[in-house]
Formats: sequence, structure tokens, C-alpha cells
Amino acid sequence: MEELPSSTPARPLQVLNISSNLFTGAFLSTWQVMNNLVVLNASNNSFSGQIPSHFCSSSSLLAVVELCYNQFTGSIPPGLGNCSMLRVLKAGHNNLRGALPNELFDASLLEYLSLPDNHLDGKLDGAQIIKLRNLANLNLGGNNFSGEIPTALMEMPMLNSDKIAPRLDPRAFELPVYATPSRQYRITSAFPKVLNLGNNKFTGVIPEEIGQLNSLVILNFSSNSLSGEIPRQLCDLINLRVLDLSSNHLTGIIPSAMKNLHFLSAFNISHNDLEGKIPDGVQLSTFPNSSFEGNPKLCGHILHRICDSTEGPSGFRKHWSKKSIMAITFGVFFGGTAILFVLGGLLATFKHTSFI
Repeated sequence: MEELPSSTPARPLQVLNISSNLFTGAFLSTWQVMNNLVVLNASNNSFSGQIPSHFCSSSSLLAVVELCYNQFTGSIPPGLGNCSMLRVLKAGHNNLRGALPNELFDASLLEYLSLPDNHLDGKLDGAQIIKLRNLANLNLGGNNFSGEIPTALMEMPMLNSDKIAPRLDPRAFELPVYATPSRQYRITSAFPKVLNLGNNKFTGVIPEEIGQLNSLVILNFSSNSLSGEIPRQLCDLINLRVLDLSSNHLTGIIPSAMKNLHFLSAFNISHNDLEGKIPDGVQLSTFPNSSFEGNPKLCGHILHRICDSTEGPSGFRKHWSKKSIMAITFGVFFGGTAILFVLGGLLATFKHTSFI
């Protein structure tokens, strides 16, 4: 692509949609004609090289940048943090590498940050993430992020309340944009509240503060190295439609309150080390046994595995077994001793009576 669409003072270019074409090569390095640009969609092409770092140096109005499904390489340009009006950044399914630059979080109006299926790495800095007070959709799945899940993610206002609705610059929608993907941003329902950290290298436990994200619709922590129990607070997320905790190292029982997540349409806790009985309830019973498989200590009719009457957490069973053995041992010892004393007394009395 060697030329950009023309732009004149009378008809400034505000929306550029070149998605789903066969464009190749490096992205344009000159943006002088796009100083009024609000929406850029260059997804589904074969652009290569690095993402330009100067988008917003030419257009301070830029609100939407879609670059997904290309062949971009290199790192996320820190210059994107200068986009003071940026609300949507989608650059998933490329070959981007490195950590998220701290400067990116200076784009404090970001509502939708989607960078899945790249080669990004490093730890998520909670002190930086908390700057994105408007963030409603965070998709970092399919990368190499590591460390613990920061509790700052559980403090995002947009994920904590239904009262705050995502909104983009209305100038992007007063344009005759015909049938293009940019129309999807006219409605807030196009912004499902998502937290996707699946298929990374996160460790540690699922923060108990997860229960604060009461407007979350999709939660995906699958294919990491998370450990510990499923926090009971997760069952407070009554708006969840999708919950995927599969392929981790989670232990303990499935919280019984999970059967109260009535709106779940997709659910997966397979391939962990969970145990005990799968909670009874209409909602959980609608999912196939593949949602629970790979947990050899789980039981219930869904898995066609009968639960023992003493089925419970292994720690409880082990603790009870030790106590039982000790109680029986002491009971037998002291009981036997008492019986010997009684028999001895009776025998002595009998001999004394016979002697008289």
C-alpha cells in the first residue's frame, strides 16, 4: 500500500478501514494526511515489520486502532501511550514480543485492550494496570506472561459495576461508515466485560478479590500454573457467562455455591487436582463430563463415578484417619487396662472369700 485515501479540509479523513485485504509489507510511516483520523482498522492483512510508534503524533483524535491478524513483529511501541484519546487497541494474532511498555498505560482512556496470541512476556505491573480506570475488556491470552495475577486487576471500576458503561468518542459514530467493523463500537453490548489471561505462565493462587468483579461476563484463567483452591468469592460473579479454569494445579473441592451461577453457558475446570463431590444443581449438570475430566478425585453422576459416603477433602480425610487411629489406640489401651484392674480386683476378692 503506497498511497492513502485523500483528505481535504472540507472532507477530513476520520475513518480508515482497510481490513480483510491482501496488503503486505511494512505499514506506512507517513500520516500527514490523517491528522483527523479517529478510527483505523488494518486487521486481517499481511502487514509485517514493527507497529508504527507515531500514530498519535499526527492524529490526536485517534480512538480505535485494530491491527490484529497480521504479521507484525517487534515490541508494543511505547509511543501508543501518547494517544490520549485511545479507547480500543487490538493487536492480537501477530508476532509481537517483549513486555508491555509502562508508557502504554499512560493511554488512560483505554477501555478495550486485546493482545492475544503473540509472544509477549514479563510480569503484569499492578501499579501500571490500575491507571486504566476505564478498562472493561482485557485479553492477554496465549502469550508468555508470568508471575502472580496482580490484585490490582480486581480493582478495575469498569469490571466492578454495571453502572459504568463503556463509551467511545461519539465523533467516531456520526460518520457514514456503512457496513464496516467499526460500527460495532456504536453499542455498549459490543463490549463484553472480559478478563482473559489464559494460556500463559501465571503462578500462585486465584486472588480472593476476584469476587469484586461482579459485572464480569467472561473469565479465562486456563492453561497456567495456578495452584490453591477455587476461591469461594468467585461464586459471587453472578453475571458470568463463561468460566474456564482448566489445565492448572487447582486443589480442594468445588465450592457448593458455584451451582448458583445460573447464567453460565460455558464452563471448564478439567485437568486440575480437584476432589470431592461435584455440587448438585441444574446449571452444572448441563455441562458435559469433559468439563470435569482430568480430576481423578472428583465424583458425581456427571462423571459416572459414585461418591463414597465419606467423600471429602483429602486433608480432612487424612486428618480424620490419624485422629481415629489415635483414639482407637488410646481407647483399647486404657480400656484394656481398666478391665485388667477390674478382673484383678474380682480375683482377689474371690480368693479372699475362698480362704475364709
